[in-house]
Amino acid sequence: MYLQRQFSDPDADWGWDSYREKYYYGRTLYMFIAADSAYDLPVYPRLFRASQHDAVSWICGYRELRYWYSDWKVGEAILDFAHNALPIYTMLEQDDVSSIIDLNLRRSRHLVYNEMKMNSDGVPICPIGRKMVCWGKCSGRQRIKWRCPAKVGKWECPHPCSPSDYVRTFYTFTADNPRLFPRIRRDSKEWRKRYALRTGVERCIKRQKVDYKLENSRGRSSRHWNIRVYLIAMCQHADAWLEEAKKQHRQMSVEQWLENFNAT
Repeated sequence: MYLQRQFSDPDADWGWDSYREKYYYGRTLYMFIAADSAYDLPVYPRLFRASQHDAVSWICGYRELRYWYSDWKVGEAILDFAHNALPIYTMLEQDDVSSIIDLNLRRSRHLVYNEMKMNSDGVPICPIGRKMVCWGKCSGRQRIKWRCPAKVGKWECPHPCSPSDYVRTFYTFTADNPRLFPRIRRDSKEWRKRYALRTGVERCIKRQKVDYKLENSRGRSSRHWNIRVYLIAMCQHADAWLEEAKKQHRQMSVEQWLENFNAT
């Protein structure tokens, strides 16, 4: 006689933990946080099956976030190379959101744009193999101007590519390929400074998993896990309120706690 197997936690499955380099059975906690927050505060926690790729989880969570909080203004999205997919860049451009996403170098070789070779940072390479020099960004048009390295550096090029005194110029447009030409150049200090804020996600998740013992929890339903994750997120916001209260040398009353809680 055939009996259908009943799973105690049907929403969980097998996934790969790249940090520990081993498979695990359960869920993946995907966290959206405020990157400019002083306390790495969670904005929208989301649980997905362990087998689901991070890029897919981001798309699902992002669309839900924009649906539930349609009045929020999102300035930029800071993501690691697992999210380095052109549809994600296109989606962000449609929402007028700047993308700060690390390139997946395994998929970024032999790049060519308008018959000009490009390096992995989206910088044009001139015919003699030298990187062209950034000559500013055209305001309002999302394009960057590049000039000949010989002309800018005031040295003689062995193989000039233009008879003009100004020598050759080249333009890259974000609209043509937002993955290769993001609004903020990958070879710039500003990009590196903004991308460094992504570590706040790791600190936020560590706060949930380790400090608040989420990893040690035992649950057998999506309801249990979601309730626990959201309660921990509330505690993280409460911790931030207490830290701010300490800075102001005062104690927060119960009424003030309730006022702050209702405001969020």
